[in-house]
This record gives sequence, structure tokens and C-alpha cells, in this order.
Amino acid sequence: AAGVGLTLTAASRIIFFEPILDVAAFRQAIGRAHRIGQKRSVAVAVLAAAGTHEHIALDLLTKRLTAEDECDQRVLKQRRLAKTFKLL
Repeated sequence: AAGVGLTLTAASRIIFFEPILDVAAFRQAIGRAHRIGQKRSVAVAVLAAAGTHEHIALDLLTKRLTAEDECDQRVLKQRRLAKTFKLL
């Protein structure tokens, strides 16, 4: 569904047969199943055979996601601290 414009509010499983290297596109594809109307939890799986280009791409994607999440957490922490000091 990535890049097609589908909103999958009834999907409970997302399976990527080919890793997406663009972190934003990957998150958007997952986000389509978490839109308004979703009542179930969503499981995400990425299929990649060991030692293949897809496996290497998946490792790279995982590193990018981890780095972005760590950056997001730092930004949130800085914003919380800034709000705290503004309140004082």
C-alpha cells in the first residue's frame, strides 16, 4: 500500500516483502493501518532472507529508525525541559 494512497483501517497485519529504505515511507506505510477506525493492534513483519541485499537493506533501515527514534526522544526531552523552565 506504500505510495498508493490506501487507508487500511481493517488491517491487523502488515508484511513487507521488500524493505523500504526511506524511513518516512516506511512509517507512512505502517501509519496507514493505524488511522481512525482501527480497533485492533497491528503487527508488522519484514521478510528478508539472511545474507541477501534485502537483509542488508533491513539492517540499514533498522539503524535509521533507531537513530531517528533516539533523536526524537532527545528533542522531546529538550522540549519538556524548556517548558519546565518557562513555568518557573
